[in-house]
Amino acid sequence: MSIFYFAYGSNMLPARLAARCPSAKLIGRAHAPGYRVRFAKRGMDGSAKATLVTSEGAASGVLFTLDPKDLAALDRAEGAGRGYDRLDDFSIRHDGQSLMP
Repeated sequence: MSIFYFAYGSNMLPARLAARCPSAKLIGRAHAPGYRVRFAKRGMDGSAKATLVTSEGAASGVLFTLDPKDLAALDRAEGAGRGYDRLDDFSIRHDGQSLMP
């Protein structure tokens, strides 16, 4: 079983995401209505990191499928519990269709 994963920021790079999630398979461009990408998260190295914030319009990103078993490694790499919380309950649009990640 695979799940959809909406990537934005550096996770849009297939090689980077595959290093974290070996099951990642690229689907294509997608949008997250009601969100935008903002560089508001402070990384452990002091740099700005991308995050989704609610907003009018739609955030641009890339849609992948993943094996749910890869989510734990992705959460660790993203810093779960340290300013990062994965959102699992929002709609994305790909090829004119509304999907849930």
